Amino acid sequence: MIKRIFLDNWAPKLISIMLAILVWSVVSAGEQRVGSFPGGIQVEISNLPEGLVATLDQDLVEVSLVADRGLWQRFTVDDFKATIDLSNSDIGVVDKLVNVTSLLPDVEIISVRPANILVRLEKLDTKSVPINVKYEGELASGFAPGEIDVTPDEVVITGPSSTLDQIDAVEAIVNLSGESADFKQLVDLKVVVAGQQLSSISIEPAQAEIAIPVARAANVKTVGISVNKTGSLPSGLFISGISVNPSLVSITGSTFDLSKVNFVETRELDLSDIRESTAVKLKLALPAGVFTLKGEEEVEVSLDIEELETSKTFSIFPSFTLGEGLKITSQTPGAVDVEFIGPSAVINGFDSGEIGWLIDLHDLGSGIHSIDLLPNQFTLPSGVTVSSINPGKIELKIE
Repeated sequence: MIKRIFLDNWAPKLISIMLAILVWSVVSAGEQRVGSFPGGIQVEISNLPEGLVATLDQDLVEVSLVADRGLWQRFTVDDFKATIDLSNSDIGVVDKLVNVTSLLPDVEIISVRPANILVRLEKLDTKSVPINVKYEGELASGFAPGEIDVTPDEVVITGPSSTLDQIDAVEAIVNLSGESADFKQLVDLKVVVAGQQLSSISIEPAQAEIAIPVARAANVKTVGISVNKTGSLPSGLFISGISVNPSLVSITGSTFDLSKVNFVETRELDLSDIRESTAVKLKLALPAGVFTLKGEEEVEVSLDIEELETSKTFSIFPSFTLGEGLKITSQTPGAVDVEFIGPSAVINGFDSGEIGWLIDLHDLGSGIHSIDLLPNQFTLPSGVTVSSINPGKIELKIE
């Protein structure tokens, strides 16, 4: 019975099934789907005023859209374009609408996240900087690089003026892989600030040719690094600690040149503008004829800065709070010598009128009492503390 159902009039039945599948496919393809595109769309700038450069607070947006289900399987980030129009904008920070369009037909963008992005517009500036060569890898065992030749010795960088102020040099990485003879490398240049490469800064030319002489490292010496400090810290400050990382450097050169070197100094570190603990990167100032084994190295110098402390002493009388109906009839001694300590800038302008000294004697009754004098009895300006109290006790007669 069941077999007959399937076999009788099988041709019309097969055609019906195929038509049903076709209709379902057409209907499914025509259904629309609402959702978020699974990826960020890169934001581009349009109509940037001449002579300005734009920095975006963020450069990716997400979109929600409506499209036929069939299209969702084909979408890529290249099918969308996100732009910010900077027509008639000027130097400063502006809040701009992000416009997202689809390059495919029958796609409706229903929301953009974020809808607006902050854009910083700055003057486009240029600056000439040297090339800082660093090595990665090693030469053949027993060999060391000599004095390198860099062509060109300077490049021109272009970008926001505020960013250029942070850049002293561009970086060239020479890859060493067991060489034992002189060689040259054409190296891509890059700008690195605080450990991050800045792709927004253009470099002209973008490459440099590095010629590296290679010689047997018969003369190698490891020496300490000294920080070359100039100027003085602002008044009232002093260096409580200083460290250099790394603290040692391996150098090479002729026997005669190395014999004159017991330590290597850094470039000058100007102390006059330093007002707090800080860390700075400094290049090494190598003597003529002396080279590091790893190229033109730099070190990190950490400075611990503290305020100078000074003291001031006043002869002052404490105040008291007593129980109701009581009074002090005698006090020995009368005035007490109190030494105060604090930062010079604070203590120099500190006077006795800023001192609050109140001792609570509510719990004492009539009689003769010996009272301890303690630092926590004082109310003082911020940064000022009690260093000593002489004498440390007073005798009171309460009636």
